[in-house]
Amino acid sequence: MPPFDGLRIIRGPLYKSTLLLTAPLLCVLLLTPGSADAPTFYMFFLNMFLYLCFAYAVNDWADREADLAAGKRRTFSSLPASTARAIVAALLLATLAVGYRLSRSWLYIGVLSTGLLLGAAYSARPFRFKGRGIWGVIIAPLPGKVIPVCLACIHYRRFGWYFLVVALAESVKNAIDILFHQIVDYQNDRNSGIGTFPVARGVEPARLLLHRLAAGGTLAAISMGTILAWLVTEYRWILGVACLLAVPAALLGRRLNSSPRAGFAELNLPFGYVWFGGIVFLQSPMWLSGIAAWRSPSLLPLAAVVAILTVSQTAFYLRYRYY
Repeated sequence: MPPFDGLRIIRGPLYKSTLLLTAPLLCVLLLTPGSADAPTFYMFFLNMFLYLCFAYAVNDWADREADLAAGKRRTFSSLPASTARAIVAALLLATLAVGYRLSRSWLYIGVLSTGLLLGAAYSARPFRFKGRGIWGVIIAPLPGKVIPVCLACIHYRRFGWYFLVVALAESVKNAIDILFHQIVDYQNDRNSGIGTFPVARGVEPARLLLHRLAAGGTLAAISMGTILAWLVTEYRWILGVACLLAVPAALLGRRLNSSPRAGFAELNLPFGYVWFGGIVFLQSPMWLSGIAAWRSPSLLPLAAVVAILTVSQTAFYLRYRYY
């Protein structure tokens, strides 16, 4: 039995929670200059972190038997059932408590609770959408991206069609991530009896869907980047530099793709998605938090933390080989 890996509950959500900051940072940047409340934003960040911790904990709990069978090291593989349930319950209560303390709005709590329920339904029985073929790819972006954007809009009372673009674009990115990892984990999922889309329909149909989603993801990334540049003046420089460097980066990418070191990601995801998706989806929270800190120095600690996490996560993606 693998040893207890308690840091997994914290490590994954800590990195992923920065990816949920684009919408709330956009809300802050659209406020009247100087009116940003840094402690409130830090509490929102904490709420999103706990939200993801709960989702990770439920997923590990629901997959404990399959993970043991596959030899995977997960948080709950070595814990008694009562202890695991207590951790999940504590994370649920902590997420709701921080959410209520943050907003004191029943609409906010209702949407937050919906996200928690959808996150649990994705992983746990009786729904367990991750094991229901295409439904796992469809459902995952709802708690993963749509709900956090809605929470930011509700909390900051900022509503606009551009938040819909952000939610849709990030949902496409989330669906690509889910399907990508389902293809990578095909053999383990098949051996464990988890009916993901590649297991249910086959690897080649899953690859074809991945290619189509990634093509849409390229358009989604460019659209979201354009919206951010339209709303936030300083972001125009970032998008402009990204466009100028796209051609030399594409030439370098072609050389890497033809080399023996090319892995699954390089061979199955188009350059446009990797380049613009990386800058817009992965790095936008870092750029926006830096701009917010420039305008309001009280957000400087946030910008520093987000920058460290983003750079380390980008470095991980660049060096990691899936197979």
